[in-house]
Amino acid sequence: MDYTSPADLCSWAEQQLSRKTIYQLGGIGRYDSSGRRVFDCVGLIKCFLWHDYGPGNTSYYGKTAPDINADQMYARATDKGSISTIPDIPGLLVWQPGHIGIYIGGGQVIEATAKRWGSIGGCVVKSQFRDKSAAMYRSSWTHWLKCPFLMYPKEDEDMSIKDSYTTEIYNGLTIQIARMGLDPDYEYKGTVVGKPFGPNAVQRSQSIDDPELEAASWQSCGHTNGGIFYKEPSDGNWMASGIEVLMGNATQLWDTRFDSCAAIGFYHSGEMVIGTQAEIKALAAAGQLRGAVTAAFGVKLNGQRWTAGSEFNSQRDYIYSNKSGRTIIGQAANGQYVMVSVPGVSGKSGLTGSQLPALADHLGLTSAVCLDGGGSRYLSYCGSIKTNTTRAVKNDIIIYRRKKAAPAPAPDPDTKPDHQPDAGGDGMVLITDKGPLRIRNAVMGDKILYTVPQGEQIDILDMLAGRQQDGYQWAFVSYTPVGKSDKIIGYSQIDLDYSQMDEKEN
Repeated sequence: MDYTSPADLCSWAEQQLSRKTIYQLGGIGRYDSSGRRVFDCVGLIKCFLWHDYGPGNTSYYGKTAPDINADQMYARATDKGSISTIPDIPGLLVWQPGHIGIYIGGGQVIEATAKRWGSIGGCVVKSQFRDKSAAMYRSSWTHWLKCPFLMYPKEDEDMSIKDSYTTEIYNGLTIQIARMGLDPDYEYKGTVVGKPFGPNAVQRSQSIDDPELEAASWQSCGHTNGGIFYKEPSDGNWMASGIEVLMGNATQLWDTRFDSCAAIGFYHSGEMVIGTQAEIKALAAAGQLRGAVTAAFGVKLNGQRWTAGSEFNSQRDYIYSNKSGRTIIGQAANGQYVMVSVPGVSGKSGLTGSQLPALADHLGLTSAVCLDGGGSRYLSYCGSIKTNTTRAVKNDIIIYRRKKAAPAPAPDPDTKPDHQPDAGGDGMVLITDKGPLRIRNAVMGDKILYTVPQGEQIDILDMLAGRQQDGYQWAFVSYTPVGKSDKIIGYSQIDLDYSQMDEKEN
């Protein structure tokens, strides 16, 4: 352990959770007579910085980091901000006046505190500042900071746009988030995949793909279940509840019941579009979409809460009103595609529809819809299944990506210039009797094709009339290097100080 890494700080702090500890103002990790480690809030951090302060390493005391309090550590930090803007970087510190803790990600903090939550607490604990239902919830943190005595990895300016999969605790639930679509190394294409209506139109999500795109070297980046579906009693056919466009084929456009409800589509170019079913259906009828499906209900549109649509007062009201596991897909303000899976059992646990706009805001989504949920939930990221139920579904939404082709290198200048010689120079040669002679790609060209050594002769194919700006007359020439068969053809200066002209010997 190097005692300078934020990751090592988190790991070390986790270890203290399993040890006997006691809170005491000024505690820096020494042991009391009962064998308990003694900490205060900033002492927990200083103990790590001082190489796990103890009898064997007292030489580090105050050297690798000064002996300062929580407020002084905050004041020394150059990178900091309000707690509402905290990046999800394990190893940051969180602060409030007079108190400090170690952020380990997902809204969790390891802190040394005298605070007790019922029978829990009294020294080193793992608390939570996002999940209000957590047993140890603390809402009082005001700011975050980078510890001024740790070496944080140099931040990649592009990290925020790299594809990623993360989890975090929200309302007591572990939600899964896949973000994708902005990495400059990739191109992206969204699509809706499944089988057209019929008796065998449902299948497990892990067996659903887009063979056309995969044949063209596209790879699944984010994959989630699609819209609601049902079995038509009259004929036993499985139907999408609303509209459906599968891989460019408009399989269901006749359903008008949910024209005011939210729907999602993907243009043939791959970009996502969210609107009412009527709007998405019109695009599909015009042949503009590769994929489309009606959502269970809308969540956000253009930064505003979705409030229009019969999903709030029709056959789908029970889906909106009851708790359930949820599948959400949408876009952030920067255009990034985001898939979210929320665990839950329909009617028993999870989130209600009215709770989803706040979740969308929390995740930075400006437009989003809720798809099928409960037992239909599925989420995979780059081929790794993260959530998988046993239910066969009607359709899925997949975001594919493909590495962009490397730009073709600029072609080398033509080593055989397109010059048609006349008979003017035929039968003449340049003899390099006084020094080497360069053959270039053009008159006064910037690329030397070959340097002919002294003592060789060069065939003159054509004499170019007049003197050029460099003061020389130029010739269109040909030379075959010794031991080679390929000719070097280009342009050379007629400089009689370094060569002489003569008739070519027959």
